[in-house]
Amino acid sequence: MLPYTLGIVLLAAVGYASFISLRGLWLGPMLMQRHGFSLHQA
Repeated sequence: MLPYTLGIVLLAAVGYASFISLRGLWLGPMLMQRHGFSLHQA
């Protein structure tokens, strides 16, 4: 294991988590507005 492997893994984990969070913040309102979903359905 190289010394910077942990840093790469942490960077990937943080990037993935931020992508999922931002997608959720974008996808929920889009489904509510475009398809008339309620907050629970979105």
